[in-house]
Amino acid sequence: MSPARSQKAMGAQSATLVIVFSAVCFGLAPWFAKGLSEAGLASSAIAFFRFLTSALILLIFLRFSHEKRKATFWAIGSGIAVGLGWIGYVEALKAAPVSTVGVIYMTYPLFTLLIAWLWLKQQLTLRAVSAGMLILAAAFIALSPAALAPKTLWAALACLTAPLSFGFAICVLASRLRRLSALERAAGFSLGAVLGLLPLILSLEPGAVIPREAGQWMLILGISVVTALLPNLLFAAAAPLVGAGRTSMAGSMELPTMFAIGWLAFNEPIGLSQVLAGALVIAAIVLAPVVSPDDWH
Repeated sequence: MSPARSQKAMGAQSATLVIVFSAVCFGLAPWFAKGLSEAGLASSAIAFFRFLTSALILLIFLRFSHEKRKATFWAIGSGIAVGLGWIGYVEALKAAPVSTVGVIYMTYPLFTLLIAWLWLKQQLTLRAVSAGMLILAAAFIALSPAALAPKTLWAALACLTAPLSFGFAICVLASRLRRLSALERAAGFSLGAVLGLLPLILSLEPGAVIPREAGQWMLILGISVVTALLPNLLFAAAAPLVGAGRTSMAGSMELPTMFAIGWLAFNEPIGLSQVLAGALVIAAIVLAPVVSPDDWH
């Protein structure tokens, strides 16, 4: 192997490890979210704090020049959707097992494909349909009476707002943000999430928004930096170096991380249903095609 090719291969391996690390950081979100919920913070406040640090730090990268204004507003709109959708995710963590919430959240490729088909007119290929069927099977297993008590079913279903909004954001990223750099996209997205949640924050009592102990502020720092700002920046830098296929495979490490968090941090048993549903979701993520502008017509 030539030195140039060897260096490129090592670069791809390093980028893959960075994506795996980012996925693990994303998967740590339930640990911080449940801790803040138990401390009495409202779900909308937890979602707000998750995106606030990113919005403040990346604010300097917002661009409203004539050629970028429309794309920036699209980025803000996608952030509003994801910020509000994350409320359902946090609500689900209060009642449903972390592993179940993780499986439901990771159904976002199905929503991405459906939105791309309905909105962007992207053709549904055999790979897309196969990936969608795997995700549907995983969702049925995760929501079955064998895996989920009836009293927690509605809480788990509330989590669907998160993958739905994230699927929409992916389609916006693929179709409307090509004029923006990675940092400009992240800035608009983070600001949108904060703006979308701000009216809900203002309607809450201070006790449901403002932590009262230092440990709770550390959880806020963790959920905003460890599960949002840091992995988003690393992911944006590494993903273009390895391509969509390897990115999907490395990024699927988020789900096993959530399983481990539920087991280690909250003593939640991991049964055959969760393992099978998780395996189907990971297979679907690897199989699912990329939402590509070249496929629109």
